[in-house]
Amino acid sequence: MPQVPKKYTCLCRDFCCKICKEGSDENMYTDVSIARTASGSHTQTAKIDSQMKHLLSKANEIQQNRGFVNIQLLNEGYIEMTKSWICNVQEFNNVLESTLFITTDTESISQLRSFCANLNIVQISYHTPKDMSYGQYAYWDYMLFRSNVIISLLQSNITVWLTESDAAWLSDPTDTILKTNGDYVTMSDVAPPGKMLQCGFQFLRPTQGTISVWLKMRQKLKQKLQNTQVGTEMGDSGSDQLMLNNFIQAEPHLKVHWLDHRMFAPGQYYSNRQYYQNPIVILNNWIIGNDAKKKRARQWKHWYLNENGECTPFTECSPSQIQIDREIERESS
Repeated sequence: MPQVPKKYTCLCRDFCCKICKEGSDENMYTDVSIARTASGSHTQTAKIDSQMKHLLSKANEIQQNRGFVNIQLLNEGYIEMTKSWICNVQEFNNVLESTLFITTDTESISQLRSFCANLNIVQISYHTPKDMSYGQYAYWDYMLFRSNVIISLLQSNITVWLTESDAAWLSDPTDTILKTNGDYVTMSDVAPPGKMLQCGFQFLRPTQGTISVWLKMRQKLKQKLQNTQVGTEMGDSGSDQLMLNNFIQAEPHLKVHWLDHRMFAPGQYYSNRQYYQNPIVILNNWIIGNDAKKKRARQWKHWYLNENGECTPFTECSPSQIQIDREIERESS
């Protein structure tokens, strides 16, 4: 267990700076360093088994308190996006307490700790490019890595809420999610009446059907990667979204709950808002590249960091939709 620094530079508000007021706690963080190949094999098996127990222990601890664990996986390339999301949601009770950040490198875990001292963070060492885009071989390899983590949690009877930081939470969706029925809860990534599973927002109850879907998903990803040359652009041929969407439809007895499209909006919201009248969560997808995501988020006042990398005041980063519409109209005129 690494030593926790005695002093922190706290850049965000109450939740993040709580430990600065209370003093350091050597048991606050759980570090897990797991070396994996893309196919999920392990090196130094005994050591890794021990480290995996720490990861599952932390997830179990959160679940015992909250009934589920919200997980976000990230590497160094998503640090700024993750910081913005932390600033966005820290006003909501228990969201960050329910979230387990799983980083793949030491730089990202170090930056998150410095930014917000009281987060739940574990590290699973996994080599991946800093910047990845949909369709790249490295992206699908990372999806296989993510599948391994999710399967480990589900098989340990942990309810997994899988979210991503490139989203704006205009209000806390937790109560809405917990009131759902079904094994598999997700939102649609296309405009109604169509339904297409959204990979970045899934609530997974650890039922036999849910686990079966993810085992099939992992096997399919393995096959795709084994038949593809490293570095190749795979496009949709390795799409985890299309695979999972097919699997949830084909899985016998799997109960799928689709969230209300008026409240849970994909990135299409930014080009056509007619179907998403009262969104509480807006995903910043349907756009490629982190720089493009950040530019759009800033334009729509869905970016919660200022130029100094600090959280913007809540009143500044949460304007009404009317204010946003007026500003966009003014800029485009």
